[in-house]
Amino acid sequence: MKCRIILLTIISSGIFFTFSGKNLFAQNLGEIIKLAENNLQLKAAGAKTKSLLKAYQAAKGANYPRLDLGYNATYLQDKPVMYPDMPMGPKKWQIGPQNNYEGFLTLSYPLFKGFAVTASIDKAKLESLKAGLEEQDVKRQINMSIVSLYTQTVAAKQAITAKTRALDAAKESMKKAEGFYDKGLIPVSEVYNIKAGAHEIEADLIHTKNKKKMLLNQLSYFVDTQINNVEGLPDYQDLDLSGLIKEALQEREDIKALQLALEIKEHEITIAKSSNYPEISLFAQAKRTGDGMDIDGDDFTNKNKSSAGVIFSYNLFDGCTTRNKIAAAKQNAVMVKHLYNDYKQQIRTEITNSYLAFKSLQEELCAADKRFKAQKAFYRLTRGRFDNQLASMDELSRAIADLATARAKYFALKAGLYEYYSRLLLEVSLKKFTDAHRL
Repeated sequence: MKCRIILLTIISSGIFFTFSGKNLFAQNLGEIIKLAENNLQLKAAGAKTKSLLKAYQAAKGANYPRLDLGYNATYLQDKPVMYPDMPMGPKKWQIGPQNNYEGFLTLSYPLFKGFAVTASIDKAKLESLKAGLEEQDVKRQINMSIVSLYTQTVAAKQAITAKTRALDAAKESMKKAEGFYDKGLIPVSEVYNIKAGAHEIEADLIHTKNKKKMLLNQLSYFVDTQINNVEGLPDYQDLDLSGLIKEALQEREDIKALQLALEIKEHEITIAKSSNYPEISLFAQAKRTGDGMDIDGDDFTNKNKSSAGVIFSYNLFDGCTTRNKIAAAKQNAVMVKHLYNDYKQQIRTEITNSYLAFKSLQEELCAADKRFKAQKAFYRLTRGRFDNQLASMDELSRAIADLATARAKYFALKAGLYEYYSRLLLEVSLKKFTDAHRL
């Protein structure tokens, strides 16, 4: 098994976790999603699926005959004797060997067990299928976390770009202000003002860079691979709410798993009811006995004791155990049915709310785009006025900060919009998401 070593690496401006696997630089979303196969939670879910598949294969063995080979050796402390009444008084007779050896080969087959065998096999099969769906649902949820982290990282990356530009603009303006001050055109307070603004932008930039590093560390954890940077956002398409809900109720992995859970509970009822039926088994046995290890007879009974027969058993009273088991199994089925119906309502609400957030973000992005363009034009105007000493340093500082804020907000909304687009696809099903991204 490959060792997973986490190396703590301290870099001057932040802390990174280096994973033992790959060490990748800028990655797009599709490449990172493929790396989700490395997630340890997903691997654990896969191991559970394989385990239940083996359990299903084991359960099928109950439908086949059973062949047993045995050898017994019994050593009695005293010889087995009897004392029959005789005319001359009781007489001691040995009626069997003191040492007894048996060898047998038994073939048995459960002809009928009240449908319990068939129900148990079907239940095991459904449980293995349910585990497979649960594994896919774990992957769906992991992908949702990855998309969220990826989009937040892209937004942080764009915010860094915006604040870096703002810092460059502030430094350039600071040099201009120092030149004005040297010529006696502005007071020193305005130079201090622009310096203070530049320091604030720089501090905010360091904070955003560290936030990006933290997001990358979380992203690296989910894919068990060191991710050092991310690329841009894929395109998205408009979505239809009613179609999303309808498809989710038919295709979503956790809904299908609950549907199988309902079927499993029905089989548990059948298993509980099986005790109300008789059990019939067939057997055939090749058996030899003797007073030596060669099982070649004992001079008392026949050495060949082979047999065949039918075993019929029927319980007449078990203290109401079967009746209570049936009642408990039925209530479990009712419980799962209520949970299933509630979960469907929950999914409808979940998708509806995500869709409303998606549509709201579309409108907010449109407004943010206009605000960004307006702030860019206002900054250029203010910069020109400042260069001609028609605007104060305070006005220029505010224009620089407002432009950086507008730029960062625009890209944050763009990232948030794509996150909700992907969330909607994943709330429908993992297949819907992978098909949309051609993964």
